[in-house]
Amino acid sequence: MPQFSLVTVEKSDLLLIHQLNESCLPHVNSIPLDDFRWYPDVLHHFYKVVDADGVLAGTVVVMNPTINYDSVNYRWFVERYTQFLYIDRIMVSAAYRGQGVASFIYKNLTAIARDAGCLSLCCEVNLQPENVESLALHEKMGFSSVGTQSTENGTKQVTLLMKPLG
Repeated sequence: MPQFSLVTVEKSDLLLIHQLNESCLPHVNSIPLDDFRWYPDVLHHFYKVVDADGVLAGTVVVMNPTINYDSVNYRWFVERYTQFLYIDRIMVSAAYRGQGVASFIYKNLTAIARDAGCLSLCCEVNLQPENVESLALHEKMGFSSVGTQSTENGTKQVTLLMKPLG
């Protein structure tokens, strides 16, 4: 199994990360490159996963509940919970899928969240279109559904997931 490192994203990484995002559709939403540009300035938790050679294997966008972020899924959690980290998106390069990148991310995020005094990790996973692999991973990692909602004028449905860090 490859050795990975979790590294804070720099502005110089954004074009490559945007390309990775677009390659992961429909499991993540498409967003313009400009929408990524504010992340390094605002987020405390915006990481890339690199292999031993420094090659981008994946990335994760994480937000605390105080960010001004216009996402119906993020807002759902903010309206109901405090002291959590919200995982907005995880993207894994096709060349690294099935090699433990997402599990590596979640293990690190669990430690980061605990160190920050958070009580849980939160995220959503598509039910429509269904993301079978992500649903299975989240169940394995200890997440459970705390709700569902339809988005994008009913063209998508998500399950809202939470992992207590107790």
